[in-house]
Amino acid sequence: MSFDSITSSFNRMEVSDIPTNHVRAIYCNSCLTFINLIIMIIITIQIGPLVADAGTLITDASISVHDFSILLPEIRTMLPEVSNILPEAQNTTRILGKLIPEIRQGMGEISQLCMASPSCY
Repeated sequence: MSFDSITSSFNRMEVSDIPTNHVRAIYCNSCLTFINLIIMIIITIQIGPLVADAGTLITDASISVHDFSILLPEIRTMLPEVSNILPEAQNTTRILGKLIPEIRQGMGEISQLCMASPSCY
């Protein structure tokens, strides 16, 4: 079926040949499509400043990444030192965890002594 045969059959069709429900559906579809277009334009207008802010953030991030790349050689030399410090930090945390109840008890005793003596503060 060629394009010419479609247009010629459409031209032969009269308005009365199209059912009323189809005409209403076409008008409804056109109106809803127009409303959808308006909504999309409004969303585009609202997103404009957001896109500008995103551009600024991307620029700042690229500067930060460049600054971080300058630090990479120093970080590589520090990694062995950090791996040596981690077990010591874990041990210190464990010791402090055991001492916290004793520290709380001592703080309670100090507050009781300060309540008894007005010159404490």
